[in-house]
Order: sequence, then C-alpha cells, then structure tokens
Amino acid sequence: MPKQTHRNVKFTKEEMEYDIPDNLDLGKLRYVGRGQKAMEMARRISRARGAEKRRLIESLPRCDDEPSTANASVQLEPDVASIFKDGAAVNKALRALIQAMPAIEPVKRRKIA
Repeated sequence: MPKQTHRNVKFTKEEMEYDIPDNLDLGKLRYVGRGQKAMEMARRISRARGAEKRRLIESLPRCDDEPSTANASVQLEPDVASIFKDGAAVNKALRALIQAMPAIEPVKRRKIA
C-alpha cells in the first residue's frame, strides 16, 4: 500500500472565517516557495542554528518584494551572438519580435455544472 501523502483536516467555522490581522507587517514575512525545493529549504532552515539560520532566512525574498527579472540572463549560441554587437541590440531585436507576434487570446473554458 502506498504511503499516505496527505490527510483530510476539518476546520471549524471560526478557523474558516479567520483573516490576517491588519497590523501584520508583511515586510517581515519571507516567501519560501512551493513544491519539493521549498519543503527542503524549510527543513534546512528549521534544522539550522545561529548565523547559518539567519543567513538562510536572509537569502529568501520578502513577501512584499516585487519579483526581480532585471538580472535574467540568456546564453546565446556563438552563431547568434556574432550577429549582435551588444545587449542593447539583442533587446531591440527581441522587442521588435514581440511587437510582431500576434496577440494570444486566453482559452475560453466551458462551465461544467
């Protein structure tokens, strides 16, 4: 028999109506993530002590931070890189390509009653 991966939990009406307090400072909360990597990181943080624990917590993004894509980098193949003289030329070409692309309409989903 496979190992049980979750359990059913029943919440009371009061627990279901609970909301985050207005005086909670979201700047102090840290985003851990989702999935297996997030669970591993949470385990590492819970087992760490002292300076190591502080370092791990500080490496997590804050909840009120905007996700940063400014440092995204792409490795170009040598034949493609030879076409462009610098990063600005690559960005200009990509922006022109994005403008030329047709707009993608969202998929309409049928309601199932």
